[in-house]
Amino acid sequence: MKRLVICMIAMVLLSTALLSAVTTKVAILPLKAYDSSSKYIQKILTKRDLKLAFDKHAQYDLMDMKSVEKKFKQSGYRDAEALEIEEMSELAQSIDTDLLVIGNITSLNPVTFRVSMRFFSPRSKEIKSADFNVGKEKTARAKVLQDVMMVEIDRFVSTEVEKMYNIAANFYQNGNYTEAEKSLLNVIELAPNMKDAYFTLGSTYQKQKKYELAIANMNKTLELDPGNLQALYALTDIYEATAQPMKRIGVMSQIAEKTEDHEMWFNIGNLYAENSDVVNAEASFRKSIALEPTYGLARYRLAFLLYDEGKFNEAIEPLEIAFNEFPDNDLIARRLATSYQKAGRIDDAISKYETIMTNNPTNTSAYLNVVGLYRLKANDAGDSKVTAEMNQKAITAMTKLKGVDPTNAIADLNLASIYLSQNRNVDAEASANSALAKDPNLYLPYVILGTITQSKGTDSFNQFVDLEKQAAKAVGNKANQLKKQRDAAKANAAASFNRAKDQLNQALSRAQEAEARTDIQNRINRLNSLISQASGY
Repeated sequence: MKRLVICMIAMVLLSTALLSAVTTKVAILPLKAYDSSSKYIQKILTKRDLKLAFDKHAQYDLMDMKSVEKKFKQSGYRDAEALEIEEMSELAQSIDTDLLVIGNITSLNPVTFRVSMRFFSPRSKEIKSADFNVGKEKTARAKVLQDVMMVEIDRFVSTEVEKMYNIAANFYQNGNYTEAEKSLLNVIELAPNMKDAYFTLGSTYQKQKKYELAIANMNKTLELDPGNLQALYALTDIYEATAQPMKRIGVMSQIAEKTEDHEMWFNIGNLYAENSDVVNAEASFRKSIALEPTYGLARYRLAFLLYDEGKFNEAIEPLEIAFNEFPDNDLIARRLATSYQKAGRIDDAISKYETIMTNNPTNTSAYLNVVGLYRLKANDAGDSKVTAEMNQKAITAMTKLKGVDPTNAIADLNLASIYLSQNRNVDAEASANSALAKDPNLYLPYVILGTITQSKGTDSFNQFVDLEKQAAKAVGNKANQLKKQRDAAKANAAASFNRAKDQLNQALSRAQEAEARTDIQNRINRLNSLISQASGY
């Protein structure tokens, strides 16, 4: 018995010695950083940490990463993660490596990063995935590389279960989902806690549209690895495919909490809003803004959500910020003005912006904000003197803004709009053209120009109708003269209407908001009617 034990020990020692005598060449392809905060970890892993980790394992020879990167670029491939099995084999052969490592890095939060790796053996065509978290602290990160990454590599090289899993993964990668399912079920039977097997099996069922089984396996993956972002993202896709919006939102919320992703919270807010859950939509938009205070889209949506819910006092602040970011957005400007009006804060708001302009004469936003309020008071005054006073204040403010910022197209746009309301069409036309000269992408100047040109056409058409009546009663030379004047008036009317239509089409091509586009289209439809009416005589 003792001799048997001794023999077995000797065999183990011999196997270990033989294993240690074999050097496995490892080539790590350029790691992909999925976000800007992950680039630090990408750099430190590439320049130092990975080499230090492999230096402690004599059985591995980490190939120079710069040389590997150079050969990868020379191969013509651009995205390591998109490589197919045969492409990996070809690449591994050209690099002359025994083990190919493909990886990416994703930030979970400001101090924690998820590293996802795939190991590929060109000899067996086997693939294995490994995920682990690292931080910015050097000692802890080195420990994770040793305790997780190197252990995973050892297992990949030496364990039969891993080989079975890799065969199954190959079936999956090649689209042979029936064989992948059979192989993965065998792997799970032997290794019931292998999270990668559950994830790949879930992905296999997802490809086969066996969604209930896919969900069960993704949840099992998360049971074994609660921070597995791949499984969470997969679940969001499954719940979207199966029209389960609330479950999808729940999973997206987990992702957003883990990654502190402000765009994810914004998307969650939109989904809540689509499903009429205003309370959670508002909370989600606020979380997005808390993570990224300058994120204009979230503030824009929050402002409109609050406005639509009649929460005008709460809507004012995000509407102000949204207006500052999108000063040409007529819808935002109108809703901000309406919110001030509904909240009963117009005079306070005017006073606030006038103080800002006095204290800081170069504050462009203050000028733009106050002019909207002046115009609101002018429109609502019911007193011609107050209307004239407010319009003049608005004109003065925009004239000052042009002095402060001569390139500001919005100042000319506001002047054009004010002049149009006062029937000062010559001044309105000049200001609208000046706004377009400074910013050809604006749409409102074309609306103003179209309105003025349509008005000219209407005057010509009315003149045509009057001359038509006079010509019908006249005789001789007088009748002939009136008919010539009539025809000229008709031609002028048609030309003005067509020109106005062209100007409004220019506006339509530049406008983005649905409400604005609808308004412009209605104006074009009216012009089509006028053009037809003029042509009918």
